[in-house]
Amino acid sequence: MSFPVLSAPSSPLPLVELMGRLCLAQMDVAQRLQYLACRLSVGLADSCLRRQLLRRDDSCCVADQVELEERIALLMEAGGEGLVTILGAFIEELTQAHTQCIEASFAAAGVAPVARLSHLPGASLALRVPAAARAFNARG
Repeated sequence: MSFPVLSAPSSPLPLVELMGRLCLAQMDVAQRLQYLACRLSVGLADSCLRRQLLRRDDSCCVADQVELEERIALLMEAGGEGLVTILGAFIEELTQAHTQCIEASFAAAGVAPVARLSHLPGASLALRVPAAARAFNARG
């Protein structure tokens, strides 16, 4: 069975733009994660220093220790939320870059990108699964 050869996009500019956007997104996420890690390490170092001072001081209150533990917990929670936000924005930016590259690559041919993805003209992209494979499940 031979597959028809699809013509390559007429211009490599969408691919170059994609690589540039991916590189910029990677540098941006690396810088943001490094900044977050630095802020968290400074906060944790400060908390550890305070904890050591509270342990050596006989007149410290239990309330001070509880406040310090709450501060550490808040710092960790904020760090987790920051990480999720940074990675979510990174994934969104990658998705947009790939989508725009595909649209720009196939826009010159005048054909919708989804129509060009099927390997045969008019063929559906449905997966053909043998009946024996459909009958099998994880339980045996």
